[in-house]
Amino acid sequence: MKLDPRNLVAHRGWPSRYPENTLAGFCAAIDAGAGHLEFDVQLTRDQVPMVIHDQTTRRTGTSDEDLFELGVDEVRNLSVGEPKRFGDRFADSMVPSLAEVVAMLDSFAGQVFVEIKRASILRFGKDRCIDAILPLADQLGTRGVIISFDPEAVSMAKTRGAKQTGWVISAFNAQTLGAATDLQPDYLFVKHSRMVQQKLPSRVKWHWVVYDVKTRQQAMELFDRGVDLVETNFIGEFLANDDQDSDQRP
Repeated sequence: MKLDPRNLVAHRGWPSRYPENTLAGFCAAIDAGAGHLEFDVQLTRDQVPMVIHDQTTRRTGTSDEDLFELGVDEVRNLSVGEPKRFGDRFADSMVPSLAEVVAMLDSFAGQVFVEIKRASILRFGKDRCIDAILPLADQLGTRGVIISFDPEAVSMAKTRGAKQTGWVISAFNAQTLGAATDLQPDYLFVKHSRMVQQKLPSRVKWHWVVYDVKTRQQAMELFDRGVDLVETNFIGEFLANDDQDSDQRP
């Protein structure tokens, strides 16, 4: 079973094998052949965008400190090597800044989905988040895609000149799809478990992206249903040369 890397999004890098949202994970995903990347962004106290999912490194590191109360220099020194999973193998993996990741992706040809996390929006407001993140995403040109669960943030990013946007929906229903028709993002993200039995509406103007896809068989079924991209934690397994499914991985 072969998958086209142009249809695959590496979710936070390659987190089945590397710490999530780290330079090591992004480099490994690219080396494995990932067509596109997705990652999360939170702001520091001084409103510098950093690539990290949570508000603390309690899950991915060892610190309970609130990132929103730390300056950028302090956040840069927080390890996110996921010691609970990897021991000290990635102890030197620190929280990367969005600027660092954008610079690393200068020659990467795929789409780069930059998710503005809701926690930062609640803390700093949509204006400040977009002011901090959009100029860096713009350095990627049309490859940089601002995404969020917050539709107002997506709309604001569009108004402020974002090259491309995406909305991550929390429910797959008529009301949400109607809102998407009004918002007109370039990409509409939906979790796999929320649309397993749903029929995709025709004649939409966005690209469908389904995330939390765990096996190649699931990916193939989604492509057969009209999905444009699938997002996975198992990018290397999906692109392996053998026919072993990620469900069968060691």
